Amino acid sequence: MTDKIGKITPDDMLSASRIPVLLGLSPYATQNELLSEMIQRDHDKFEPTFHGNEITEWGDRLENVILNEAAKRLGLRNHETHITKPEFHPDLPLAASLDGLGVANGTIKTDVANGIYCMTSDEIDISTIGVLEAKATSAMPEEQPAAHRGLWQLQAQMMCGGYRWGAICVLYRGIQMRVFVYEAD
Repeated sequence: MTDKIGKITPDDMLSASRIPVLLGLSPYATQNELLSEMIQRDHDKFEPTFHGNEITEWGDRLENVILNEAAKRLGLRNHETHITKPEFHPDLPLAASLDGLGVANGTIKTDVANGIYCMTSDEIDISTIGVLEAKATSAMPEEQPAAHRGLWQLQAQMMCGGYRWGAICVLYRGIQMRVFVYEAD
């Protein structure tokens, strides 16, 4: 049993988590599979074949742990992890469900000792509300997350909500955490 909200984005539009598939950057699905799924959804004929597994269940269980630790490391003065409404892009048929939101009192710089990596500039202003995306993976720790491990999902989430910054909070192998902070691009 987890505190995970579950899918909250509508089925009749692309969701931020599917952006890596759309861009051909996902090891889990192809662009043609995504197109087929969208066509089937348009005709109410889509039957999901993947309903999760032990790996995804552990990711769900660890989500709040990951987000709370990231908030602590980033010095967020306020963060939320129980988000029940999707964000919608103002012009595109794109929706995003957010794992978390948070705000701090200023800027953040790369701090490798604390697992914080500023990816788009040397110093990032996190004094406005930003998006937190949690990931748990069996992959070895990276200096930058793989393209399918939240990068494009996070950018789409920021686009949908108009956020200026976001962080991909990755727990590697259950023992090492890294927080990759990005400006909206």
